[in-house]
Amino acid sequence: LFDAHPPFQIDGNFGGTAGILEMLVQSHRGEIHLLPALPPAWPEGRVTGIRARGAVTVDLEWRAGKLVVATLTADRDGTYRVRLSPTEVRDVQLKAGLPFLVKP
Repeated sequence: LFDAHPPFQIDGNFGGTAGILEMLVQSHRGEIHLLPALPPAWPEGRVTGIRARGAVTVDLEWRAGKLVVATLTADRDGTYRVRLSPTEVRDVQLKAGLPFLVKP
């Protein structure tokens, strides 16, 4: 998976890590999508400190392959669109530096 062979190329390591993060959070087109491609091999988990577009830090916890809670902390005030599932989208109002809990 990682480039641990000569010649060493760091881009493979960064690409692998970026791919894993994209399975947990995607942010594009003005939307933060939580757990868009969670693999079945990860039925439970927790991750903290993922940065999304719009200067938002995302912490996630999931069980049985479903989101339990997400904490969003923005660097600036604003309204953010959050996709919790393929069919559930919410607009949330975030205040700079204040954690905001999102539960499905």
